[in-house]
Amino acid sequence: MGRARIELQLPRFLGDVGSIVREKRLRRFEVLTSAQVEDVHKATLDVLASVFAYLRNLARETTAMRNLKLVSAEGPREEAYNLFSGMWLHPWDVLNEGVDNVLENIRNAGINTVNLAASYHTGMYLLEHNSHNRLVFAEEGVVYFKPELSMYGSLKPAQSKRSSLILLDEVTDRAENCDMDVVAWTVLLHNTRLATEYPDAATKTVDGDTNINSLCPNNPDVRGYLLNLVDDIASNHHVTGIQLESPSYPEGITHGYHHELHSKPLTPTASLILSSCFCEHCVKKAKQLGLNLEETRKGVTRVLGNWASTSSRTLSEIPPEDQCAAFAVALSTEPSLKELVRFRALVMEEVLSEIRQRVGDKTHLYYLTPPPSTPFQENFDYGVFKSHVDAVQVLSYSSNPARVYQDVAWSRLLIPRDCELHVGLKTSHPEADTDELIMAEIESAHAAGSDGFCFYSYGLTALTLFPAIRQALSKV
Repeated sequence: MGRARIELQLPRFLGDVGSIVREKRLRRFEVLTSAQVEDVHKATLDVLASVFAYLRNLARETTAMRNLKLVSAEGPREEAYNLFSGMWLHPWDVLNEGVDNVLENIRNAGINTVNLAASYHTGMYLLEHNSHNRLVFAEEGVVYFKPELSMYGSLKPAQSKRSSLILLDEVTDRAENCDMDVVAWTVLLHNTRLATEYPDAATKTVDGDTNINSLCPNNPDVRGYLLNLVDDIASNHHVTGIQLESPSYPEGITHGYHHELHSKPLTPTASLILSSCFCEHCVKKAKQLGLNLEETRKGVTRVLGNWASTSSRTLSEIPPEDQCAAFAVALSTEPSLKELVRFRALVMEEVLSEIRQRVGDKTHLYYLTPPPSTPFQENFDYGVFKSHVDAVQVLSYSSNPARVYQDVAWSRLLIPRDCELHVGLKTSHPEADTDELIMAEIESAHAAGSDGFCFYSYGLTALTLFPAIRQALSKV
């Protein structure tokens, strides 16, 4: 099967679905009946069969290539493949267990990189092997290094009030001594502290409400803050790379805010609309990109109304896979929804491009993202990654190795071969919390084409599971 023939991207695939929907004379449903969803599924089997046949061939090809020994004119090379392996680490883990002890534990697991939180959001953490502080409440929207405040405009990062947690430089120095890399894990626009202090900088929903969970990427002050933050880290701290988390719009409206309550179940379509921004800066940016966000707002408001008028019981009884199929249909047949997703994708591309321009070659850039199967990733041109980041790190938090394989294989299909693909696995409850599951997921991700691995996280992963990580990594 020729690769060029199967170089499908989600917009094209959804276009095929849209043709099927029109052929079957289906209307624009926010919620489809099971019979209608089954009709669409059957009609797309040929497309899916071609895709998965390609993925199987790609996995076999990848495995075969990695078993080859590269030979140059100077002779054989001892190592043909340099595997990236990282573990996410919070500063409180380092503080309570000691820098050297933590680094030794991570290195003994066969992991060569520490992804240390440099800028992070709040959260409550119940930690298994942190005997000093099993229960941790993180500060909201702070950085764990000393920022060079002269580099910032009106929006400035807040340094953690616990001086003992300012550990980025210390961990970097200690890691270098034991031949390990440190990547600055940087949460960018998911910052409730700044969004609360500067409500005009927060995203505005389709109804005009302020969402303090996220800053707007098109607000000039926010864009400046984002670029200044990554430049500060890249210029003033000796990290190997920067992980970019939440550099643009949020993935959905739900994000575990305090006592979060919904009057009815959210569908992927409703969550996408509610997590988008329609502020004056987004309207202006859309116009610069040749789009009309005001007209788009009218269209998606009607779509949101369909969700609001559907009973909670009906929504709660629809399986997730049917909801995703309904989202695909809505995206293919509702122009306003398609326009909104296109706008979000164009903004994301612009942000990544500006980050790369600002940082240059000072450090590596890693982009954290959900897998392409996530509805909010539809219509994104994955080809842009090779120009802006050094690796895409796809989060596949699952207790099913087959799902991990699918997430990696689908990502590998869409992301250019000259851009590295890493998979993020959650090695703790309730996902991969046994030796068998961890080893199976690492093996599945490797077979599907992953170039590296990240494990979430040090504090949440039982130390008894570290040998399984080492054993699995030694086989890839």
